[in-house]
Amino acid sequence: GVTLCGGALAVGLELTSYYGLAHGETLAITTPGVMRFNKEKNAKKLIQMGEQVFGIKNSTPEAAIEATEKWFKSIGMKTRLSEWGKGKEEFDTIARKFEGNPAGAHKDIDYKGCLQILNDIY
Repeated sequence: GVTLCGGALAVGLELTSYYGLAHGETLAITTPGVMRFNKEKNAKKLIQMGEQVFGIKNSTPEAAIEATEKWFKSIGMKTRLSEWGKGKEEFDTIARKFEGNPAGAHKDIDYKGCLQILNDIY
């Protein structure tokens, strides 16, 4: 099983720090973005999640990610920073937190990776 899910948490903590969003609010935003960022590396787990959690027959990574985002929305969560009226001004500063200190289960959310995720979740 998956024993670590640090990427969504790490990026989410920075969103709390810079934008004042609550922990759960940031996870609803960052989880789908980190899932997309690691889609190829985590394809088997995402397929398994789609089938076992969401009941998607012959799931794909994309279907599992879409179902996750849809679930967050179904419980009233916003899944994009833009839905909170937040701008992109802090993206570079946030991403710099990951320089030399990459996050995530694969330790691949560095400056460039964080920027990619932030732009994706905007």
